[in-house]
Amino acid sequence: YGRSCKDIGCRSNEVCVMAEDPCTIYSRDQCGRYPTCTRATD
Repeated sequence: YGRSCKDIGCRSNEVCVMAEDPCTIYSRDQCGRYPTCTRATD
C-alpha cells in the first residue's frame, strides 16, 4: 500500500491499475490505494 504502478511489475499481457481498499476499524493497516495487475483488454 502507498506504492504506485512503477513499484511493481506486470506481465506483458497485463496492465497496472490503481485499486483502493476502504479503511475500516478492522483493516487500518491494509487499506488505501495500491497498484494491482489486471488482464489487458484490447
